[in-house]
Amino acid sequence: MMKIKNKKSLIISIILIIFGVSSLVGSILISRNFNICYINSEEDVYKIKDNLDGYYVLNSKIEITKPWIPIGTEEKPFTGHIEGNNKSIILNGGYDLNYANSLHDDNFLNLGFLGVNKGTVIHLNIKDSGIENFAWSSLENKFNLNYGIISAVNKGYITGCKTAAAPININSNIDLANIGGICGVNNHQIQGCSCVSAFNVTTNCQSNVAAICGLQESSGVAKYCYRTGSLALNLGPNSNSALCVGLCKGGEINNIGLSSNNEKPVELNLTSETYSAGALIGKVDLTDNLTISNIVADISLTSEKCLNSFGFICGE
Repeated sequence: MMKIKNKKSLIISIILIIFGVSSLVGSILISRNFNICYINSEEDVYKIKDNLDGYYVLNSKIEITKPWIPIGTEEKPFTGHIEGNNKSIILNGGYDLNYANSLHDDNFLNLGFLGVNKGTVIHLNIKDSGIENFAWSSLENKFNLNYGIISAVNKGYITGCKTAAAPININSNIDLANIGGICGVNNHQIQGCSCVSAFNVTTNCQSNVAAICGLQESSGVAKYCYRTGSLALNLGPNSNSALCVGLCKGGEINNIGLSSNNEKPVELNLTSETYSAGALIGKVDLTDNLTISNIVADISLTSEKCLNSFGFICGE
């Protein structure tokens, strides 16, 4: 049995140890707080491009009035952290046409609040009102398109975000389009997100379209997401569409809720001649394993023309 000869000395030592640990933790927190950038204005949002590895906190609702240039590219992705505080950024200025004509990754035009995300975005609400007026016919070259309201391409974490968008009408200069209410292409993780408004998309090209992500790669994970608004889609030949993932190459999809807030079925309205459509996934084209679990759906399908294939889980 150990005997303590000097209790007073022991108590003082313990207090000093606790004080030292507290000071260390405090120093870490002070250091981290020192690097936080608070977003209070439109100009503050533009400054995110100057430090792609920064830690940002949105303090208020902000409207973007100028033509937007997405944050992050394949060469220089966004690798920082955005805490949205459940507040909104509204993209009202459309997209910068000079950017679209001068900068693209592997012949893909990436449009969205973020171009390529390799960081973390949480509790951020984005409404894209400007996409409706984008001048597709003014593009100088033909592109493939990745469009997502949060990020065109996701290679990081998108969590607890909500989105809405004006109708999208692509009528020229796009050969292939991956379009999603959260991201165009998902290479990593989307969790607890929802595209809450009606999602209306018209294209004249092959398209992968869904309310969460247009294309999910084999490394992608979509979980605890939900869809409450309707989808109205009129897509080009050989397109794939669904409420969750348009074209899925693998990964994980679980705990997905597809139902409306007012107890009515979610509507999926299709007007294309050739289709692979599903409540959850439009088409499965596996390059790796795919895990699906815990799906709840209440949908209403309307098709003005014949579908190539339709299924509750996936169309094909």
